[in-house]
Amino acid sequence: MTTAADLEALFNRIADGLSSEEDERRLAELLRSDQEARRAYREFVALHSALHWDYAATTLSELPAPPTVPSPARFPRTSWFAAFAAGALVASAVVVGARRPASWR
Repeated sequence: MTTAADLEALFNRIADGLSSEEDERRLAELLRSDQEARRAYREFVALHSALHWDYAATTLSELPAPPTVPSPARFPRTSWFAAFAAGALVASAVVVGARRPASWR
């Protein structure tokens, strides 16, 4: 027969990551065969998770707000159009310059 103190110690070892393979096998067997152990385990896990979330919520509420980062400057559409037109003009000049007759050079 497993006492409540034994169950609690087993649950705590498992929750803290300190359990051995034997502890895990023992817990699995208890949960399969003992209804009281299943009830105690559900209560323990509910309490453990509630405490974890309460701690996380408290910790997060005490953190300072992240700094705001200004968004990068955006060019208006007319600037993009002007840049595209200038690029097209330069490309046209290069193409026309490359195709001019040899007598013009």
